[in-house]
Amino acid sequence: MSTPTTQTTADAARTEYERARAEYLDAQDAVLRMGDAVDREDVGWLDGLERVQDAALARWHACAPSAATAWWPGGWRLRGPDGRIQYGMPEKPWFAREDVEDAIRRATPAEVLFRVSTPVWIAVDQADAGPVALDAVYWDERRREDGARAAATVRAHLDVIGRARRADGPAEYDARGETATRWLELARGQLAARIWQPTETEREIAANLAAAITLAPATSHPTMVLELRLLRMAHIPATIRLAMLAGGWGQPAEDDIDPPGPQDRADLAAVLRAVYPLAGMAQRWGDRAAGDRFRQTEAAIMHGEPVTAGMVEGVPDLAVRVLDLESFWERGIGGLSAFLDDVAAGVDA
Repeated sequence: MSTPTTQTTADAARTEYERARAEYLDAQDAVLRMGDAVDREDVGWLDGLERVQDAALARWHACAPSAATAWWPGGWRLRGPDGRIQYGMPEKPWFAREDVEDAIRRATPAEVLFRVSTPVWIAVDQADAGPVALDAVYWDERRREDGARAAATVRAHLDVIGRARRADGPAEYDARGETATRWLELARGQLAARIWQPTETEREIAANLAAAITLAPATSHPTMVLELRLLRMAHIPATIRLAMLAGGWGQPAEDDIDPPGPQDRADLAAVLRAVYPLAGMAQRWGDRAAGDRFRQTEAAIMHGEPVTAGMVEGVPDLAVRVLDLESFWERGIGGLSAFLDDVAAGVDA
């Protein structure tokens, strides 16, 4: 009588697994088809089919190997110091031991359980809906799901970027700059004519805001790459929001506002609402320029190649527009910081 070889035994185990899994899928299909067809009050039919399905599932899971195989790789979980396997944390198991070991190494001090646990291989995971066989079919479906989810995330991200780029083009920049300038000129004129007399609150906020939005260094060096020059302005939107909250004027809107009309009266809140869309635009340009810089090759980064106008899609002549923005925020003639100084002092612009 011949003695079964290791390969023969393995082949038999795989055949038994495939048969048991196929029986379960047939039983599951029968439950689903009958569940749609029968009167829901006549539960006897379904009870019998579901018992067959449960028995088939048990036979399938009983085929689980004691170690990873090509047809049933299993997965990895954490075993706590009390010896219990931590099912459900994270929600799904790891595929490889290296994955769980990396998660343990990267655990923060707050993730105590990770730091005191050890990796453990499992063939069947425990989920809220019941046991889950970690066979090759499970991991194939998991990879497809993860890939589809990642693709959907990328598509959504690109859609957001596309909308932002369409909303932050040269025409929008010119319109927002024109609106901000007109509100600033109205406020400057009404301040000089004493039509607007800043309150103590406005004067205090203007003084703090002028100091906060002043760019450092005070002037732009010609060789400074554009994303760094934009980074110098990245804090301005948040600073304006804080100033609005401090004054009790609510939050500025992300949407564009209308230019001032003949009967409009200016105050500090009106000016801040008008310049906020322009500040937000500069911040988004900076984010995109930094992302473009990140996507450059390592050699280009090491050699310090400057960002070009073409790197921020939809913004031609970006260098000119950045210089324009720097002049707008600065304390030079016509700049917002100089205007805020005048408001803080309560004197003519």
